[in-house]
Amino acid sequence: MKIIEPSQTPLTEDRYDSQFVLTLDSKGSGADVPKNLVVAMQPADFHRIKDPQKNILLYAWSPSAQLRQVIEESRLALLPTCSLTLPSEEIGQAAARTADPLARWMLEELVDVLAGYATLVPEKRVTIAFCKTREQSCPVFHIDRLSVRLLCTFKGPGTEWLDDAQVQRRCLGRGDNRKIAGPEAIVYSTQPFQVCLLKGEHGSTQKDCGVVHRSPRVPSDSEGRWYLRVDTGWS
Repeated sequence: MKIIEPSQTPLTEDRYDSQFVLTLDSKGSGADVPKNLVVAMQPADFHRIKDPQKNILLYAWSPSAQLRQVIEESRLALLPTCSLTLPSEEIGQAAARTADPLARWMLEELVDVLAGYATLVPEKRVTIAFCKTREQSCPVFHIDRLSVRLLCTFKGPGTEWLDDAQVQRRCLGRGDNRKIAGPEAIVYSTQPFQVCLLKGEHGSTQKDCGVVHRSPRVPSDSEGRWYLRVDTGWS
């Protein structure tokens, strides 16, 4: 699967040289693709995140045209925030257990995505949450303290992450992004509707091999960010 890198955008607030958004097409892999990334063409391929050499997976979810239009035209203040916890084997019932009509509609269209995630965490209780924020909630690059988390941004900027080759893991937890990744590092960013699976520190047989990532900066001139979060904990 080939990854197409569009133009670079300066990140002056972090002193990083560039930010790339990876656009997925349907073929092969290129030498320019970060080695820690794996791409899924369908939710049935989510098991590929189990590869010990990979710690982030991207899948280009495509909502119906009608649903996409509703999301794009809705003001952030009117979009739902809600959560539901249920056993992973019952994740297909999430839509039926959700009261908000828009959240229920989205979960109906995301049913295959949720089922793909459930296969990664069998016999676990899973929390599905629609979240929104006007702030950069986790500005420091970090690794989650869980096995694997699913994120998908629908409105606003997407999750930012780093190539393992550009990370100084010994500097994690010290609160300094520029020590974790030098100013020459590329910050990768997910697009709206790209499903992102993030392997945490409990998702690998090797210590400290989870993907290093952070929440995106929310521009002051935007309404904010609305996204889905699915995992087995809140670390």
